[in-house]
Formats: sequence, C-alpha cells, structure tokens
Amino acid sequence: VSAILQPLYNCPYVSDREGYAIMKVIAIASEVELRRVRRMISEQRVEMHGGREVLFGTIHGRDVCLVKTGVGRKNAAAAARAICADLRPGLVIIAGAAGGLDHELDRGEVVAVGSVVRENTREEIICPEAPVRRALDVLREAGMRPRSGRCCQAGAFVHRASDKHALHLKTRAHV
Repeated sequence: VSAILQPLYNCPYVSDREGYAIMKVIAIASEVELRRVRRMISEQRVEMHGGREVLFGTIHGRDVCLVKTGVGRKNAAAAARAICADLRPGLVIIAGAAGGLDHELDRGEVVAVGSVVRENTREEIICPEAPVRRALDVLREAGMRPRSGRCCQAGAFVHRASDKHALHLKTRAHV
C-alpha cells in the first residue's frame, strides 16, 4: 500500500483549470488495509459522506480523504458511486493488497490496469486507453517505473503462491 501512495509525495498537486487543488480520494477494500493507510494520514477528521465514514487528512502534505469500500465488485461500485456523487473527486486512487499473480513482478511494483479478466468466464474488459496512458505518465513523472497489465477479477481471495501461479497461467493476469 505504501508503494502505491508514495507518488502523492512526489506528484505535483492535481488541480483544475483555475488552479484549485482537486479532491483526492483513496479507496480501500478491507479493514486491515484501511488501518495501515490510516497510520500514514495526519491531521485526521472524520465525516459522513454518501452514507459512509470518510477520513480526511494529509499524506506528505497533500490533502486526501480515505474511504472503506468493502470487498467485492458490488461493494466497490456502490461506494464509488456514493462518494463520487457526494464529494466529486478529481482523482481516485484504488489502493490495497493486489497480490502479484505473475512471478516476474517485483515486490512493490506498480501496475496500471489496462484490462480486467474475469476468472470464471475469462471475459476481458479493456480499459479506455487514454486514462491508462495518463496514469502511467503521472506515475512516471513521480519517478516510478510502472507497467500496464492485466488484472484478474477472482471470486475469492487468493493467498497461496501455487494458486496465484495457477490463476496467472489461466488468465495471463499480472495482478
């Protein structure tokens, strides 16, 4: 998680055309991940938005808000809709433990998702090219060396290395 959030330290402020800083939301699925990121946030205050508890504060001097989405596609979609409608963020960072499926990935390596493969149907959903390219550019500007890759949407958490390897062979997904 800290490797994903490090660009907040190096990145210039994201701002609108008038130069005002745009709200940055960090979306986290699980309580364990939330606690880890919460420790990184200073000047904390909690408010209710979109029916969810949202933590506001700063990371490396950058204003952020942190929201727990819950695990799973439906929970993440519901949380994203509610928070986006209520806060109207300019940048959303989805952070958390996305386990590497490809053994060639190094620990902490950043993968910008270019497509999502569903484990059960092997259907591949291609992400729009422009936002993926922009995400890669922003990460590179922050001094990182990200790669574009495939993400697998699995039906359950995959913990064992052998299961991750099997899922990579089945879907060719990186994370």
